[in-house]
Amino acid sequence: ISGIIQTYSDLSKEIRPQLDMLNIPGFLDEFGLVIQQEMAVSNITLDIDTGDVEDIFTDKSLLKQILFNLVKNAVEAGATIIKLHVEKKEREIHFSIIDNGSGIDEELKEKIFKPYITTKHQGMGLGLHITLRQLDALKGKINLQQSEPGKTVFLIFLPVLQPGPERRH
Repeated sequence: ISGIIQTYSDLSKEIRPQLDMLNIPGFLDEFGLVIQQEMAVSNITLDIDTGDVEDIFTDKSLLKQILFNLVKNAVEAGATIIKLHVEKKEREIHFSIIDNGSGIDEELKEKIFKPYITTKHQGMGLGLHITLRQLDALKGKINLQQSEPGKTVFLIFLPVLQPGPERRH
């Protein structure tokens, strides 16, 4: 019960990113190692391609939570192959999360980022809503590009932010 109360409480809090330089290949190697151990038990393949992206200015913890939630959703949708691809396009970093799970029903596609919308028997339907809020805090966006049985594609767009001078009050 306390976990549920904490989750509801967290929904009303402002998300304040802790921005710092993050080496994307190193970050994704670490992310892959942590998550790969859990996936190997279930015979799930995680394929990570860092493209040509090196360092970006972002919040490591928020980015980890965002990617973990999308990968977890893919696993819960029955995916056996999950691909995470990163590339730089002009002034944005694009993350593609592609899986071969069951997909998202047509009637839910327009609502999946709203709170309390879920396709699972267990769960509160807050994961993608929280992911959206975290991306908003990073000035990013997320789109469900494609979803059908056997192929779901989420795209994350993060602006290439520049470190600014420290603000003093």
